[in-house]
Amino acid sequence: MDASADSASGTPDLQPLSDFLAANTKVPFPPGVYQPTAPAPALAAAAAGTLGPHGQAICSAEPGNGPGAVVGPIVPKWWTDAETQQMMELRETGMLWKDIATFMGRTEGSLRKKYHRCKPRGA
Repeated sequence: MDASADSASGTPDLQPLSDFLAANTKVPFPPGVYQPTAPAPALAAAAAGTLGPHGQAICSAEPGNGPGAVVGPIVPKWWTDAETQQMMELRETGMLWKDIATFMGRTEGSLRKKYHRCKPRGA
């Protein structure tokens, strides 16, 4: 048994949770109050005003990302007939998937999936 065991109950003395957390976290905080060490990316993006039209984070600061480049989670959204037609026309002009995705605020994967479901057979 541990040297710090309580002789009456036979259980070791436990350090209070607040003391443990204060000693083992980078940012001390008062007991009973949870404070993350950094804000969630979506909250930071919302605070900075860099959210796209569908609630996704927009990042143009990284190399290779133009304005409107999509990072982070995208809120699922139904395709309208006009959006589907626009996407099909842009792809037929030879526009790249990543450019269409940036333009429409969608992921490349969702564009390809929709395109292959909608394109005529044998095309």
